[in-house]
Amino acid sequence: MIFVTFSVLTAKPKEAPPEEFVFNKAKVNIDFKVLDSAQFKNLEPFLELKPEFYYEARARNGKVIQGKISADSPDAANKILSDSGLTVTKLTEVTGGRDNPFIPYNQNIPKSPAKQKKK
Repeated sequence: MIFVTFSVLTAKPKEAPPEEFVFNKAKVNIDFKVLDSAQFKNLEPFLELKPEFYYEARARNGKVIQGKISADSPDAANKILSDSGLTVTKLTEVTGGRDNPFIPYNQNIPKSPAKQKKK
C-alpha cells in the first residue's frame, strides 16, 4: 500500500504533444456582409418603449374585456380603446420592479392605488 501511494505521488505526468495544448477554437463564422445590405440600412432606430397600461373595458354588447395596451399616455390608451368601440372602466399603468421580491419578474403588476398620483 505504501509503495502504491509513493509511486502515485512521485510519478511524473506524461508530456502531451504541442498540438494538444491548442484550445478548441469556436466554430462561429460571422458574415459582416449583412451590414451592407439594404435590409440593414433601412432599419429604423429603436428609441424607447411606450408605457404599458392594464385596462378593463365594456364592449358594445356589454361584455367586460380585460387586457394590456401600449400607448404614449393614459389619454392615448383611452382613445385607442374607445376608437375600438370599448368603454374604458379602469386604466392603470403597468410598472416594472417589485415591492415583493418573491413575485416573478415575468409577471406584470398594475400600479397599486397607493403608488398612483393623486389629482
